Amino acid sequence: MDKDLESIYKEAQAALKAKDYARASELLRQILKADVDYKDAAQLLARVIKLSRRRWYNDPRLWGALGVLFLVGLGIYFFPKLQGLTTQPASVILPTDTLSPTIASPATATATLLPTPIPLTWKRIALGQEFPRDTITAIVFDPRDAEVIYVGTRDAGIYKSIDGGLSWQPKQNGLGRAVVYSLIIDKREPNILYAGTRLGGVYRTRDGGETWTALNTGLLPGWEVVGIVVMDPNDAQHLYYTQSDQVYETHDGGENWEIVHSGETCPNRIVGLVVSPKNGDTLVTSNLWINPGDCESGIYRSADGGKTWAAVVIFDDTKAWLDFALDRSGSGMLYAYSRYGQGDSVGLYRSLDIGETWQQLPAAGNWLCRAFALSPLNGLTAFCNDSFTLNGGDSWQVLPALNVGSESAIAVSPHSEQTIFIGGTGLWISSDGGNSSVERSNGLGALRLELYLDPTQPGALFVEDSNCITFESLDGGRAWESFFAPDCHNRFAKSSDGSMVYWTGDQYLYRSTDGGKTTTSMPMPLKIDRPETLIAHPVISGRIYALYFRETGSPYLFVSDDSGTTWRSTSGMESIGDGRLIFDHEQGRRVYAVGDSEIFRSDDAGETWITCAEIRSWPAQATSRLVVDPRNPDHLALATRGGGVLLSQDGCSTWAQSNIGLSSLFVNSIAIDLNDPDILYAGTDGGAYISFDGGQTWGQVNDGLLGATVVYSIAVDKDSNVYAATPYGIFKLEKK
Repeated sequence: MDKDLESIYKEAQAALKAKDYARASELLRQILKADVDYKDAAQLLARVIKLSRRRWYNDPRLWGALGVLFLVGLGIYFFPKLQGLTTQPASVILPTDTLSPTIASPATATATLLPTPIPLTWKRIALGQEFPRDTITAIVFDPRDAEVIYVGTRDAGIYKSIDGGLSWQPKQNGLGRAVVYSLIIDKREPNILYAGTRLGGVYRTRDGGETWTALNTGLLPGWEVVGIVVMDPNDAQHLYYTQSDQVYETHDGGENWEIVHSGETCPNRIVGLVVSPKNGDTLVTSNLWINPGDCESGIYRSADGGKTWAAVVIFDDTKAWLDFALDRSGSGMLYAYSRYGQGDSVGLYRSLDIGETWQQLPAAGNWLCRAFALSPLNGLTAFCNDSFTLNGGDSWQVLPALNVGSESAIAVSPHSEQTIFIGGTGLWISSDGGNSSVERSNGLGALRLELYLDPTQPGALFVEDSNCITFESLDGGRAWESFFAPDCHNRFAKSSDGSMVYWTGDQYLYRSTDGGKTTTSMPMPLKIDRPETLIAHPVISGRIYALYFRETGSPYLFVSDDSGTTWRSTSGMESIGDGRLIFDHEQGRRVYAVGDSEIFRSDDAGETWITCAEIRSWPAQATSRLVVDPRNPDHLALATRGGGVLLSQDGCSTWAQSNIGLSSLFVNSIAIDLNDPDILYAGTDGGAYISFDGGQTWGQVNDGLLGATVVYSIAVDKDSNVYAATPYGIFKLEKK
């Protein structure tokens, strides 16, 4: 079959060269239907479609030729007149250098604005096909072109298809925050889209995703569980945005935001938002109750643009995460569905009057609709996970073809009620109303990956995805296979000399001296029967650490000096959250513990701890969130979500931002070259960066990343080789 595909591929290339775009498109579609990951067929198809859509009046060569003809014509017209001027007195002769500044100035200005090129490029060493696709969070359609679709993802950014979903291309230029929570399109001007992100605020594109601009003027820091942006159907310049505790409004397309609800009154943990199609001042929202003192779970309604709210449905301490689906055909039908939750009130609700009154649908009681969609033609046809209804939710039928796992988004095409897009970990498309479906994930990015280097084995890399599946490569990333670790990597550790491997699960500590082929096990002490994090000391053999969370939320850090046979508690550390330990590069006496919002320091290899200065930005989630200068353990660089890179020169007592040259302040990972500690690398939601002066200034290095400029994780080995984990696989940095 591969041989047949190769011949079709060559024929498609020949057709493209001959500008037979129809033939090239037909052949490339044949290839992708047989193998969605075959070579660069998806990229070629996108190119073919773009070329085939080029109109004669958009061809730059035509306009270039017309420009030349225009200049020639001007010359023919003015040449006789200029000749006549030469016979006039000298006082009226035009200076011959009057045009010089007009010609020279742009060149000079451009030269001063262009950054000095960095002679480095990325080379992909792992295609990423081994790793699952990222979770689809939003799907929107171009209302004028059935072939154009956009999807947002949980971590991998935004992607666009111009061939009806057969292939996808990343559209991330300027998108500084990759965690896309909501995506809306202006139906009157479909090249304008808005993305609501977690922590990053709102972004807008005016050119169909080619470039994105942050629109955060007036937005204040918030709790930001969600990032929901919604549009008034009657006024595309009128939008609302919520980041869970606050609600903002704009009347100028997002240029300026005004806070209309501060969260000091209910609701205060907003997880769903919709605007009425009849009145842009009418909003319906849902609140998530988490802790005592929070506003109750339920549905709230506002008639004055979010300034005041009235509770219309209360769930009595039920933890229900509700989202909304509105019938756009004009019926006023509105659904509220539980995406997550627990309790009798979890399920599906229906309103016939845009949220004033509600009815819980008995057939869907206790359902969790992790994905919900309405037909664009009426509000009676709806989809919830793998089921559908034709009567507004009174009864349901199962569509097995829609059962693609834990769906996170379903959307019905406005161009065909039979075309359904199902987004989960990847994307599926049904063209027959849900009776059958086919995966169409080619070109979509992989879910969040964390890259680790094994210091005990040269060339050994391993990657863990956010679903806790671990892959290992022993040949520098060329070949990968699933690793033996049965749990997330932060419950897996390897001894300093590589002789012992540890992992935990089911109240036991497992140890292996042969890479996991054979194991011994021992019960963990009651207080640390299942630690959140397991870490081996990089120098002291046999010393391992276990970070455990008590039911109250306060953690204990335990240490063992005999490979886990006995344990003792440490003192001084509290509220570390999802913590990691980072050691100095000599004896490992200096240790930093970096959690979700706090940092602690130990000067005795983790026995006792002191609290560092509070930082205003959340540290990155990756293990590689902090680096220590090997020349001085007081010199630190910290990756943060929204604050860029922070530097400390005094062992974490004080911090200062150091973001000159960074276009994205959402830094996922940071690494240091131990052979030249002045060289730092940062992986961000807006690409990869390098610093040659210890993090004082940064330069972007995105060449070779294939347009998917989200960098999940970055690492440097002992030989100064640099690796990056991205939505498009694993890359290695090389000289041009």
